Amino acid sequence: MLRTDCIPVRRRDVLPRPARLVAAAMLAVALAFAAGCSSSPQTPSSVVDKKGVYTTAQVEKMADLTPLGAAAAIATVDGPAQRQNALTQLRATGGAEGARVAELLTKVFPYSMKSVPVSIERATVDGNDTLLVIEAAPGKTGKLTTRTLWILGAQDGHVLDSASFR
Repeated sequence: MLRTDCIPVRRRDVLPRPARLVAAAMLAVALAFAAGCSSSPQTPSSVVDKKGVYTTAQVEKMADLTPLGAAAAIATVDGPAQRQNALTQLRATGGAEGARVAELLTKVFPYSMKSVPVSIERATVDGNDTLLVIEAAPGKTGKLTTRTLWILGAQDGHVLDSASFR
């Protein structure tokens, strides 16, 4: 009896080897492009310490002009999950200070908070050692299109001041 499972059979529905390689390369490029387009919004991966010294008015103007970037495309309902992702990233890549600040933000604000941090800076504001947290916050469009500024005490996270900008 002849065994047919060992006989190589050329299938006619399979592309020739060079065409398969080209198709695989095109698929890889398309997947890489799609992954880049659907990546999570840019969130702070560290706490910036510019040794800045500001007044409250200067900080408010700075917050009003801070670009929200990709965070403005986040749906409000996805805000809490994206916030947690941002804080996880800050813990993982921001060193000891990033982890400490992420813990402060987790302690000070509820888990269900819908805004996502886009900028965190350690600075002196009106003589106080502070953390300036600028977040993309829910707007009327159902996306995170407004800005919220939190001026927090750098050591314990207590709220010194806050403002919202549309």
